[in-house]
Amino acid sequence: DHGTTTRTIAMAKNEKKPTTTLEDTLKLLPSLLQERQTQLQNLAHQLEEQKSSLEKEKQIMNGTNKPSDVLHLNVGGTILCVLRRTL
Repeated sequence: DHGTTTRTIAMAKNEKKPTTTLEDTLKLLPSLLQERQTQLQNLAHQLEEQKSSLEKEKQIMNGTNKPSDVLHLNVGGTILCVLRRTL
């Protein structure tokens, strides 16, 4: 179990008498590294999804300068034309 291993190694660092041997730690290292790599890949994937979502939202907020993005406003009897994103 990764949690038990981590606690054992952490305890070994704080104690004068180690509870695990170097050989035990080296045997566990590949699986621990693989687990960490998987975690990092998952986080990178989540970050890319969030980045993509943000870009889509920015495009929606900025508009695309289509004719529908130009608004004609009557402000006190004066007609003003503004872009939707300006508001």
